[in-house]
Amino acid sequence: MAASAVADLAREIAEERGAPRRQLRLALASEQIAGATVLRNISRTGVMIECPTALVVGERVDITFPELGSRTLTVQRSEGNIYGCRFDAPITSAAISAALLRAEPLQGNDAQSSRTLYNDDVVVETYPLHVRMRIFLGLSLLSWGVVLGAAAAFW
Repeated sequence: MAASAVADLAREIAEERGAPRRQLRLALASEQIAGATVLRNISRTGVMIECPTALVVGERVDITFPELGSRTLTVQRSEGNIYGCRFDAPITSAAISAALLRAEPLQGNDAQSSRTLYNDDVVVETYPLHVRMRIFLGLSLLSWGVVLGAAAAFW
């Protein structure tokens, strides 16, 4: 499927979703789906999956997630082999974290769509190590300056 079709479906889902999505790429297991099933994003209320088996809107599918076990999903929308699905009951943030920890690093189009399509998610950008060390050192010296200044005022 073309990246633009995935982007269009993701935009549609983003307009109606009730919880922030986290981008990832993770293989999942399902007895109902023949072939590889890939988890594309996840939230407390639903997922976007990619699979070769044709699914119908309204169909219920059981899929096994890491640390969560088997969960039933209801297909809410489809575009080719990409499906937006809703959990029967919201999942915990710990289950989302477990999926993120087992996921493959995002690369290429996946990483780009993560930045452009889901800009309402919190994006944590880290500074290079040398900048973080300078910030840490500066804050440490500042805090010691406050402590020594208070001690000097006390004596």
